[in-house]
Amino acid sequence: MIVYLQSSLTFPNVKVKDFYSVSTVTPPLVTLDERPGAPLLLPDGQPRLVQNTYQVEVYTKPVSIDGTVYGKMDAARKLMAETAAFLNDKYGLTQSGDAIFNTYANDPNVGRGVARFRGVIDTKTEIIYRSV
Repeated sequence: MIVYLQSSLTFPNVKVKDFYSVSTVTPPLVTLDERPGAPLLLPDGQPRLVQNTYQVEVYTKPVSIDGTVYGKMDAARKLMAETAAFLNDKYGLTQSGDAIFNTYANDPNVGRGVARFRGVIDTKTEIIYRSV
């Protein structure tokens, strides 16, 4: 998922990484954290369908895109919108609630956005199904 997201985003110079691999935030950055969820179907006592949550965080500084200057928060919203559209279109992940945007606590020059997405995974085929 990280590789496809990295190759698909059009936001300038963005990096996409696993949440736990990031020790220093260097914007623009998207992190993805897959959080295993509860099993939904247990044939023979083994989980077959599992609903997972994915937390996406974006970090941005002010940026100029095609001649338009975006402040740190508008840039974060733009990057999150592009990321959310990709995750929904490509993987069928459903955003859970609204994204939250604020200034990154460790650097007042960085905008940060956080959103969660859900998807149901077939553990046998590794197919992700749209969650409703």
